[in-house]
Amino acid sequence: MDELFYFAAGEDNSRNPDVREVANHVRALEVGIERAKELPIGTRLICELHAILLADVRGGGPTKTPGELRRSQNWIGRPGCTLDEATFVPPPPEEMQRALGQWENYLHSAAAEPPTVQCALLHYQFEAIHPLLDGNGRIGRLLITLFFCSRGCLSQPLLYLSGFFEEHRDEYYRRLLAVSQEGDWRGWLDYFLRGVRTQARRALADTQTLLALYEECRATFKAGRKVPMTAGPILDELFGNPVFSIARFCAATGHSHPTASKGIEFWQRAGFVHEVTGQRRHRLFVAQRLMDLMLGRAPAGASTSTASS
Repeated sequence: MDELFYFAAGEDNSRNPDVREVANHVRALEVGIERAKELPIGTRLICELHAILLADVRGGGPTKTPGELRRSQNWIGRPGCTLDEATFVPPPPEEMQRALGQWENYLHSAAAEPPTVQCALLHYQFEAIHPLLDGNGRIGRLLITLFFCSRGCLSQPLLYLSGFFEEHRDEYYRRLLAVSQEGDWRGWLDYFLRGVRTQARRALADTQTLLALYEECRATFKAGRKVPMTAGPILDELFGNPVFSIARFCAATGHSHPTASKGIEFWQRAGFVHEVTGQRRHRLFVAQRLMDLMLGRAPAGASTSTASS
């Protein structure tokens, strides 16, 4: 995640494929939320997001047909296993197309189930259909957040079940397979809803902690003397990404380099950021306390106060 913040700040030096993969996921989510305002969630949107997700990452080669539904049989199992040795075999392409159409119909239906239950059913169905040659899990997890946003359950994409699924990975796959093999919908629904509850509580706690820090920073800002005009916008920028680039900020806002420099120097004096490049030009600054909170590294109940200027 540290690398991802630097990547998003314009420091495209990382060769870690996971960084680009997560950056693609963030971009796909942002694009998906905007596109869903004019384009219903369905096959077309899924293919658009699939092309973004697989750009320059694993599974992104032409043999994996990024942005297209599969036209050949795939299967799930240990690496290198054959179709006969697979743990699960999704429907062949012609049946997959029909099943995906039924999935879309249910997605857009006036379902009797609550949105959380409907989402659980849709997620299982999507993973069982497995309509893409690669990236089904990533698309399936992204669709959870898009679904909740499209249903008005979330005003912002702040609920991610990926962390819960990763923490309980074995149970995740076991519950999905149990539906296919035994029809154990109850076990899957219990697992999925437990994940929603857990991640919602975590998101709420994290948001409250970050808002408390933001308000303390605002108090420092309001109490300061001769506060530069860019101090406020820079604070907002830092809460979007705790790695700050003067050049990137100027390009995005139109502020001059000297004006932006005065703003970031205000937060340096306040002890909220420190310069990490040791350069006169192309400097980067990090709000370490904020980054630690975002990454869950700060101990619970730790003080989030900033030094006064």
